[in-house]
Amino acid sequence: MEPFDIIKMNIQELYNNAPDFESLKVKAQENAKQIVWTSGFYFQLEPYECERLGFKKGKILKKEPLNKKNKFCYLIDGYDRIVCEKEWVGTGDGYNYTFYKYHKTYIVSFHFNYNYNLVNAKIISIKDSRVIATKMQAQKGSREEIYIYNNDMLSEIDVIQKNGETEAKFRVVFDYDSQDTLNSIKNVHPNGYEEVRYKNKK
Repeated sequence: MEPFDIIKMNIQELYNNAPDFESLKVKAQENAKQIVWTSGFYFQLEPYECERLGFKKGKILKKEPLNKKNKFCYLIDGYDRIVCEKEWVGTGDGYNYTFYKYHKTYIVSFHFNYNYNLVNAKIISIKDSRVIATKMQAQKGSREEIYIYNNDMLSEIDVIQKNGETEAKFRVVFDYDSQDTLNSIKNVHPNGYEEVRYKNKK
């Protein structure tokens, strides 16, 4: 199933020709109109990204904290878009960085570690204001995701993950209650194994 432009884009080429860290940092600083600090992971470009990663969503802080452990800093442009996410790691420069570039039908991101080395490049495909697919390329692996919606609710993500010559496929399944509140997120593997990634504690 390859109906979207993102599938045709060469993610390996994007990774190999990623802009250098310093130029991305300078551009993000030039475009930033607002700086927001949060306690933990907060803003999400992909639906339920925080829950899928197993993080508890953080809170917006009123000002820059003195203690930056587990803190995030977001640079936001004049269109209320995140152009840079900084995650405090407390070594080297102190931060991991993710830079975002926005286009009409997709978003490109470049993630760097605290030593300014490129970790991965990602393309997020957008249609009708929602994510429909993603592609990610790292040095030794890649990941493709197709998002499936049912009555405007995200019901499933089909994932293909590659690490060298090894390929794994699984589904991310979303379950909701009668009020359309998210109940759980599970990774369902072809052998029947299910891994619970999120459970709503009511």
